[in-house]
Amino acid sequence: MQVKNKVRQRCLFSIVVLLISFLLPLPILAANTATNTPVATKIAAKGAIVVDAKSGQVLGGQNMTKLLPAASTSKLLTVYLVHQAIAAGKLTWQTPVKISKNIAKVSVEPELTNVTLTANKSYRVIDLYRAALLDSANAAAMALGQAVSGSQKAFVAKMQQQLKHWGIIDAKIYGAAGLKNSQVYTDAVGTNRNAENMISVQDMAIIASHLVNTYPGVLKTTKLTTAKFNTTTTLTSTNWLLSGGQVSTKYHFDGLKTGASLKALGNFVGTLTYKQRRLITVVYGAGTANAATDPARFIQTNNLLNTVLKQKHYIKLAAHRKNVKIKVKNGQKQVITSTNKQAIGAWVNHNVNKLEVKAVKTDNNQAPLKKGAKVGKLQVAGVYLPTYQKINADLVTKNKVSRANFLILAWRNITSWF
Repeated sequence: MQVKNKVRQRCLFSIVVLLISFLLPLPILAANTATNTPVATKIAAKGAIVVDAKSGQVLGGQNMTKLLPAASTSKLLTVYLVHQAIAAGKLTWQTPVKISKNIAKVSVEPELTNVTLTANKSYRVIDLYRAALLDSANAAAMALGQAVSGSQKAFVAKMQQQLKHWGIIDAKIYGAAGLKNSQVYTDAVGTNRNAENMISVQDMAIIASHLVNTYPGVLKTTKLTTAKFNTTTTLTSTNWLLSGGQVSTKYHFDGLKTGASLKALGNFVGTLTYKQRRLITVVYGAGTANAATDPARFIQTNNLLNTVLKQKHYIKLAAHRKNVKIKVKNGQKQVITSTNKQAIGAWVNHNVNKLEVKAVKTDNNQAPLKKGAKVGKLQVAGVYLPTYQKINADLVTKNKVSRANFLILAWRNITSWF
């Protein structure tokens, strides 16, 4: 009798446990997506970002979408549009650009970085380009805008149009050089004298990435520490992180552009190669506006890279290394093996040694299929700059897939009803 009671008790206990397990909420098992998420940084700056220039993958940063004063880093968009005009045959590097009275007036403003330009005198595009990039010459950048579009107002419209094409819709653009409206006199666009270019570090990373990817020749200029302007004046780069520069670094920078203003403080957009990958860094709002003596923007760029690259490394999946099962309609085999056609890689946490990929299969793959036919793609998870596609590789068939004969297809059709 006691044995029967114990059996009943155990059965009752098991039933209660089973009921409780159904009634209690199940634990949520979150997918491990942390391996490809950006590093959250805390450097002494108002905004910062590090991206892979080719893929657009965001490695890390802070306040990445907040609008901030761009100051002279705006000149990178101006330079992009100069390259675009030259590629379209509208300008050449030797095209003479006649200087207006207003631009000449801006060029001698003592509070601004400049090379002196003479009204009604012409200067070559290449000279103005070098002055704008290396010496951050504001009037030279305005002259380049005039050369591209005919007026500052028309050039600002072109800048805005280009940003919109890249999916950048919230930036505020007023001039080619990044000055306040009050500093460009009669070439001001709009009535707000205090208006100046406002761009997020994320959007500046988009601009810089497009520049170095589309027109890599820009690096031939931005890697220079000095150059000649109009054969007489020596230009000196404002980038202190170049080899031999005033701020030491273990990274190999070859550009891009500085900026500073009372509102912006110290800005720096940099580019470098690291582990055979080109990176873009943007640091906005570091230190003070005293660009001549304050190294803060460069020190914080070093800190940004140290923080991010300590936690991230780049790994690759070789071509034809990942096998994925794919369903095929009307094939002799209904499930076949596909593989990645191209090698793919991404930045992941340092403790990760295997690339996490997701198969995105093409709908309605039907036989016959040739060997190497595309049947989908592999994607790498991660955070990317807006308008950049996720890193992916084509999924292709490993072998030829023949179509099943009529009898087999008829039989499959019949059995599908049961």
